[in-house]
Amino acid sequence: MRLNYIRNISLAMVAASVIMACSEEDVERADYIAFEGKAVELETPLDGSGATEYKVYTTVVAGSDRTFSIQVDKDATTADAADYTVPSTVTVPGGSNVGTFSVESGATNIGKSIVLKFAPNESTIVGSVMRINVFEECNENLLFLDFLFDDYPEETAYGIFDAEGNWVAGNAAYGEYAGLTQTRERICLPDGSYTLVIYDSYGDGIPGGTFNLRNVSDGSVLASGGGEFGTSTSGEFTLP
Repeated sequence: MRLNYIRNISLAMVAASVIMACSEEDVERADYIAFEGKAVELETPLDGSGATEYKVYTTVVAGSDRTFSIQVDKDATTADAADYTVPSTVTVPGGSNVGTFSVESGATNIGKSIVLKFAPNESTIVGSVMRINVFEECNENLLFLDFLFDDYPEETAYGIFDAEGNWVAGNAAYGEYAGLTQTRERICLPDGSYTLVIYDSYGDGIPGGTFNLRNVSDGSVLASGGGEFGTSTSGEFTLP
């Protein structure tokens, strides 16, 4: 017990001496850079290419421009490198903590992703990777359907029907969400009246889970629910 006590005192003294050795200038220089999000989107038309601007943020505002290197994580990226363009650097202007850069992709990468990371930097702590998911451009009403699942996500499915009862979007079969805890469906629809139907194959709904359908353009919630609802539950909505 006494040896452990002496050892702990010694370690504490070493740690204190290291902290004291760090000047205020060293603390002020501590910096961190991160992408705007861990998962973002890039839309591209079927007959061409699309580009989106993304932001990076630092914790320190410097008096002069700073340039950071961006790399593509080739092991995690599924997109075809021949059909996307990623800059090798991003600049954070002096007097600001925000920098911007653009990524461009062609239609061959729809449904795939580009994963970016910062190159190691001795003077700056770098944040986690950013996954850019490439989608077909939506020129109508873009909707997000967010699911938070119960313990049996494979039992959940959804369908969207127009005013005439025609199926216009949804799952082809149960089982698509197996192994997931949550997910987001991206839906593009023209103006009109619709019905969202959430299905559960077991017949107990989504106990402890939720679903939320919203219009991306204005953030309005079009339908939402969850909990126990039997084999299905539905909600009507109109676009725009």
